[in-house]
Amino acid sequence: MKRILLATFLATLVTFFFGAFFWMNPLANNSVRSVEDDTKVQSFLKENFPQAGTYTIPDWRQEEKEFHKKAEAGPVAILQVVESNGPSKMGAMMGTGFLSQLITVFVLCLLVNSCLTALPIYGDRVRFCTLVGLIAALFIDGGNMIWWHQSVSFTLFNGVYHIFSCVLAGLVIAKFVRPEQEKSSITQAGEPQAQTT
Repeated sequence: MKRILLATFLATLVTFFFGAFFWMNPLANNSVRSVEDDTKVQSFLKENFPQAGTYTIPDWRQEEKEFHKKAEAGPVAILQVVESNGPSKMGAMMGTGFLSQLITVFVLCLLVNSCLTALPIYGDRVRFCTLVGLIAALFIDGGNMIWWHQSVSFTLFNGVYHIFSCVLAGLVIAKFVRPEQEKSSITQAGEPQAQTT
């Protein structure tokens, strides 16, 4: 368990700082669009969306025929509205973000640990973590693009982020979460074993 806890903490540090670097780079920022007048739009949001939450426009809970008519006419929007998100809340956001990643990486460590008999080699464990990231990207990010209308560019950047986060986490986890007697890659490659008579 000590190795799992150490791997969890170190891998979380790696993925956390990778995320900060990834989402601050200009390419990732360009995956979302902007409006000409932020202040005007913010005033509109405050007037028409007084409560924080997720909004769909048109509202899909209205009468089905009316909803389809409005949706066909467009535009359609899904909004995430929060009251504020300034520097005063950044500390709390960083803290909860780190905790979220810590829990996620811990679960990944447990998953790797439960499959050690099938993952005797370091590279096997890294590939396993990479596949977990790939599955998450395809299922979650791909699903968000299809069902929640996220743009292709934003979906791709999220997918790349999730996959590479799992690769980096895997590089750390595979070092600490391993069998007691880790088999050598030479033996796994088929080196002839000494025979006894």
